[in-house]
Amino acid sequence: MKSIFRIILSFFALMFICSPNFHAADYYARVMIVGDSGSGKTSLWKRIFESGFDENENRSDTMLRKEITRNVDGREIQFNIWDTAGAEAYYNEVVAFSKDANFVIIVHDTDKKFDASREQYLEKLYSDVHEKIKSDGKIMLVGNKWDLRHQNIVNASKHQSLIESVAKSSPCSFKMVSCKDNSGDIGGIVDYLCSACKKMELYTNNPDDCFQKRFTVKPGSGICTLL
Repeated sequence: MKSIFRIILSFFALMFICSPNFHAADYYARVMIVGDSGSGKTSLWKRIFESGFDENENRSDTMLRKEITRNVDGREIQFNIWDTAGAEAYYNEVVAFSKDANFVIIVHDTDKKFDASREQYLEKLYSDVHEKIKSDGKIMLVGNKWDLRHQNIVNASKHQSLIESVAKSSPCSFKMVSCKDNSGDIGGIVDYLCSACKKMELYTNNPDDCFQKRFTVKPGSGICTLL
């Protein structure tokens, strides 16, 4: 009887070990997607990693984490993609959570009316995040909703000039994309992450395991979801 029990136990242990979820990645990278409310942060990561777009996507007041694993030069790298809340009330929490991130993707809505507040917000967000990320961390600016630029060429041109000027003075990478029609170099964002990882000191242990249990964007709300 004991022998049969041992065989069954060994069988299930083997199944667990062979499970694809059991194998830990070689390295881990934290990727934060930040930006103003309604800028299309959730649509961006869904377009990149799920190749889809939801016309009725609601604005999110939650913090979502998506795990994506890529083989980069023979190394299994798990990217922890954090889709953050964009509401102004969460600004300080989101910036604080970007501490020691490997990458931060700042999403900018090019369809909103351009004014001084848009410019100040982008420059402040870049500056605040830059103080928090790892010493070798990277920031990318993404101008989203670029498919709508023809509705107001002047407005779109001002947004593009703003993104280019911030990227040039930083300096950092930038891309103009549309999650809706998949235009622009959306695929290049993943290529950029993988390429930059080659020259970066990555985590050898998952740095975000603790956050899924204790982090909340707003005290008492408990709005952190692991996907």
